[in-house]
Amino acid sequence: MMVQKTSVCQICGCNCGLLVTLDGGQIDSGRSELDPIAMRWGMRLVQPDFGTLLENGFNTPSGKIELYSTWLAQKGYPPLPVCEDSCQCCDRFPYRLVTGARSNAFNHSQHRNIPDLLKLCPVPQAEISPKIAADMGVFDDEFIVIETEWGQLSIRTKIVHGRNPYTVSIPHGWSGKENANYLCGDESRDSISGTPAYKSIPCIVRRKEPVRE
Repeated sequence: MMVQKTSVCQICGCNCGLLVTLDGGQIDSGRSELDPIAMRWGMRLVQPDFGTLLENGFNTPSGKIELYSTWLAQKGYPPLPVCEDSCQCCDRFPYRLVTGARSNAFNHSQHRNIPDLLKLCPVPQAEISPKIAADMGVFDDEFIVIETEWGQLSIRTKIVHGRNPYTVSIPHGWSGKENANYLCGDESRDSISGTPAYKSIPCIVRRKEPVRE
């Protein structure tokens, strides 16, 4: 099946000579196998002639790049981005949890079995503000417990100056008891995409007491 799809970045990059292969060669503008969307759906990309967008416009109701989404407005949704805070903090959960922090050593859950990469980030750490550290009486690399409405986990601390004083950030991709998914639920979701609110979860932080034998 032949599908005509325009990649603005690819057109501009090829015309400006900015797209190169890993071995230093130029990318042919007709190399449809480089398009990840076409590969995902089993479609072959057909590069349009230069000037197609100027003549036919974009695939939007107005034919233009729409910052104000006509499609969303027609469906009854806000046509411009709106901040919807469906997860409200309360006395029980006074802090805000952000999950999904990236590490330069790994790609999502991959590569944690490579010793040299694991040395760069041997254990997951929760980034907390000096205020939270002072409130909890904890220092760097000490264990804390993060609890949300859906679960809890134990993780080491990393105090980060300049972080929002009420925000806790933890990485994703770790397995076992340090899996960030234990702290996430799916009740509060974006009304358009259905994405869970995994970057604004009310939580509480407390110091992990040592186990007494």
